[in-house]
Amino acid sequence: MIKMLKTMFAAIALATATGTVAGACTPSPDVKTLKPGVLTVAAQTYRPFSIVESDGSVTGVDGEILKQIAKLECLSIETISVDAAAALNYVQTGRADVTVGDWYRTKARSEVLFMSDPLYVDQMGIVSKEGATKLADLEGKTVGTVQTNLWVADLKKLYGSKLKTYPVLVQVQQDLKNGRIDAFVESYSIAMLAEKAGELGGFKAAVAGPDERVVSSKFPGQGSFPMNKDNESLLKAFNKRIAELHSDGFIKKTLVQFGLSESAGNTGDPRWIE
Repeated sequence: MIKMLKTMFAAIALATATGTVAGACTPSPDVKTLKPGVLTVAAQTYRPFSIVESDGSVTGVDGEILKQIAKLECLSIETISVDAAAALNYVQTGRADVTVGDWYRTKARSEVLFMSDPLYVDQMGIVSKEGATKLADLEGKTVGTVQTNLWVADLKKLYGSKLKTYPVLVQVQQDLKNGRIDAFVESYSIAMLAEKAGELGGFKAAVAGPDERVVSSKFPGQGSFPMNKDNESLLKAFNKRIAELHSDGFIKKTLVQFGLSESAGNTGDPRWIE
C-alpha cells in the first residue's frame, strides 16, 4: 500500500511540474536540465521567431517548437526575459538551459556553445514593386541592402555600382519609397513583417530563389537552439526531437503559422557559417 501511494504521489508531482498528463510523454534517457523537470529559457523578442508575452511565456516559431520539445521531454518551461546581447551569455554561464531567437549556426558560436541541429533556414527575401523572386530580375536596377548582411560581397559582384548599402533597414525602406532604389534584398522574415506592418508603401516581399552566384541564396543561415557546452544530454534530446518535428511536419506548420514559407523548413544538412 505504501509503495502504491508513493507511486501515485510521484505521478501527481510529475503532472504538476510539467503541465502534462503523466504517461503522455517519455523523456530521453539521462536528459538533464538546470532544474529537474524544468527547462530554463533565456527569452528575447525577435519576431517572428521569438516573442515574449506579457505573462512571461514565449511564443513565435522558436517558442512553439521549444514548447513542443518540452512537452515531449516531460518538462515545464521557465523563462528569463533578457535582451539579445545577454541571451547567449546566460546559456554559456549556466544561468539558462537554452535561448531562442533565430540564432545562426556559426563556427564561432560552436566553439563556446552547443548549437542544435537546424530548425529552419532564414531565407533571403526581395522587396520590389513587381514581387520579384529571382536576383537576376534585379540586374540593371538600383538595389539596396543593409551593409551587415551575409550576402553583401556577392551582391557587389552581381550588381556592381548599382548596389547601395545602408547602416540600418529604415534607411533602405525610405529610399525605396522615395524612388532612389528600385528594390532591396533582406531576410524574408524581416521583409515579411515590414510588409504586414504597412512599412513598404505598396511594395511586395517575396522569397528569393537560389542563385549560383550568391552563396546565401543557396545556403542561408540555419536557425538553431544554443545550449551550454557542459550538457550534451540536452543537445542529444533536442536533436532527437527536432528530427521528429521535421518528420511529422510540425516545424513547417509552425513556420506558416507565423507568416513564413514552409520551404524554410527544408534546412539541408547541418552546416556552419564561417
